[in-house]
Amino acid sequence: MTTRNSSQPDRQPGQTAKPHAGEPVNINSDKISRNPIFQSSEGIYCFGLDEPVSIDLPEEEQITLFLEHGYLVECNQAYAKMYGLSSPDEISGSRLKDLLIIDEHLNAEYIRSFIRNNYNLTDFLSVERNIHGESKYFLNNISGMIHDGKIHQAWGAQRDITEKIIAERALRETEEF
Repeated sequence: MTTRNSSQPDRQPGQTAKPHAGEPVNINSDKISRNPIFQSSEGIYCFGLDEPVSIDLPEEEQITLFLEHGYLVECNQAYAKMYGLSSPDEISGSRLKDLLIIDEHLNAEYIRSFIRNNYNLTDFLSVERNIHGESKYFLNNISGMIHDGKIHQAWGAQRDITEKIIAERALRETEEF
């Protein structure tokens, strides 16, 4: 996982994100932090799109558009910590393509399954990187928001299962000997 970098002028600190073209969102961080849902130990997030994507487009085109135009609108503290960050402000505005490891087969399947399951997923595994470049494994529940035949954003929650995956691999390796 990488956070915003200087080569990507997507959002400067203090700017508001735009989930719909020409429709700015006013994100009140104080209101978000007081919302009980955002106090969860699960990482809670909302991804938006620079431009809504038609659900009638071919699957591969939708995947490309999600990766090119998707960005993190907002998240809770737990989500930021899963990536080694101390604040949601450090990751909000990040592009979807910078968060997912695109070469990872599981992640291509993650987006494909999201589309094939009517823009909803339950307990689907994704592989991402934290700010230290370490692989992280998350189980995701995500629900897309569709209006007028286009997906505008998706809300989700994720659990970090990295330690469980590492322990299972270590156990398999010892059993093989």
